[in-house]
Amino acid sequence: MEQFLKQWCLSLKFLNAEPEKKEAFTGFCNTLQFNEAAVIANFPFICSAFAGYKWSSPDLTATFTRILTSFKQMKI
Repeated sequence: MEQFLKQWCLSLKFLNAEPEKKEAFTGFCNTLQFNEAAVIANFPFICSAFAGYKWSSPDLTATFTRILTSFKQMKI
C-alpha cells in the first residue's frame, strides 16, 4: 500500500483532467475513512496531493479538512 499510495499521490498531483481527478480524490477519501492509520507513512504525499487540487468542490474541500483534522488528532 505504501508504494502504491506514494506514486498515486504524486501522479494525481499533476493530473490536469478535472473530472477524473475529482473522481479519484472522491474514491480515495471514501476509502480512507475506513482505515486512516494505514496511510500515515504517506501523509506528506497526501497533503501535497490535496494542496495541488485547485478545483475542489465545497464537499470535497470539507472532506479534505475532515481527513486532515483526523490526522492531526492522531498526532502523527
